[in-house]
Amino acid sequence: MNNYDKKINAAFRKEVLNFLEKKIDTKSLKFECSKIFDSRRVISYELLSKIALDRFTVGNNDFGYNLYRINNYFYKTFFKELNNKNFKEKIIDLLNKSKNKTPQPSKERKLPFRQITSGGHTTALVGKDVAYSNKNDFKENGFGKKKIKGPYDYNYCNKTKINFFKGPTDEANQIIKLKYEDLFAHCFLYGYVDSTLNIIFRRGTLNETNDEHNFENPKYFYYEDNNMKIKNKMNNLKIEIFCQFFNLKKQNSINIINEIKNSIYESTLSHFLLAKKENYFTQSKGDDAIYESLIEQGNLDQVDPTHSFLGSIKDKKKNEYNKGYKYERINKIFNKSRKEKYEVSAWFNDYGFILNYEQFRFYTLRCLSLPPYDVKKLNLSEKDIFIRYAVNNGMREVNYYIISKIFGCGI
Repeated sequence: MNNYDKKINAAFRKEVLNFLEKKIDTKSLKFECSKIFDSRRVISYELLSKIALDRFTVGNNDFGYNLYRINNYFYKTFFKELNNKNFKEKIIDLLNKSKNKTPQPSKERKLPFRQITSGGHTTALVGKDVAYSNKNDFKENGFGKKKIKGPYDYNYCNKTKINFFKGPTDEANQIIKLKYEDLFAHCFLYGYVDSTLNIIFRRGTLNETNDEHNFENPKYFYYEDNNMKIKNKMNNLKIEIFCQFFNLKKQNSINIINEIKNSIYESTLSHFLLAKKENYFTQSKGDDAIYESLIEQGNLDQVDPTHSFLGSIKDKKKNEYNKGYKYERINKIFNKSRKEKYEVSAWFNDYGFILNYEQFRFYTLRCLSLPPYDVKKLNLSEKDIFIRYAVNNGMREVNYYIISKIFGCGI
């Protein structure tokens, strides 16, 4: 990184710290955070990134039009099967599977139509379906390189005593030691359900045109207005799902949901993320073209995806983060991430990797080319960071499931 970029980062850091010196107005903070902290932005971005890839593929590959037809079919099928009429039944079923299983590649998908082979068209790979499984299976990828057991990939599934936590046993034991097992489960479910509610009830439609390529233009993707009727329906469904899944009374569910919301929208962590202009809900991967388009439209904030962050901290040459090695805790996970041999991602379209808690904490505090922010000086609550980690775990898992359901695994 050149000196000019370092000066820009240093100036931005100073701007953030100056913003944090202002007294927190809880009502104002909640209002501003509600505009930025939106799980809809993440899944819509990732859906549009995949659609943008289809758009490029249609005119640039012999199999492009067939791939477009395949993905268009599964796109419509997914939203037909998981709709507002059967939402609660379907989401409860997925959550029950998610308690001790992860979404993994399954059998090859079947098409109700023949692929076009005339006029220079060639058949496209259909891809595999995604299904919840408790397998711990790392197969050889398309480049002949053996995947090493993560454990931060959905193909790694380790049964623990914590609902929804399928990671390493030592990390599960640490969560239990902190007495956060219920907190993790509640926050995971919140992120899972909130993300799915947003994509079903605020999805809108892709622009319908008279030609056959209506699916391929990501510039035209409309959302339903965030009116009170939709908002109330989503809130009520969230409460009903908490009650049914955790066998809770309505008021207990409301209290738990409100505690999570307070952490998201009204905490010192909220204030910090607002100062950095970051969405509370994190992206997994990035695509430059669609990324810039959404930023211009005001639909996305310009932040590093977690995939890029993990790749950066594993890179021994660039060392873009943790300058100065100031904090022992972050330095430890920084070095540990470099030693771990699991792959960041084997596929261009693989959204199925996971950050562990210490990496996610580092991600939250990161500052490109400068030392990370200091938790103690900023008065950030460790519990709030953990809540963000668990909420995002739920969001990431269902997003991976939806992306794979529409576009297939392994292609």
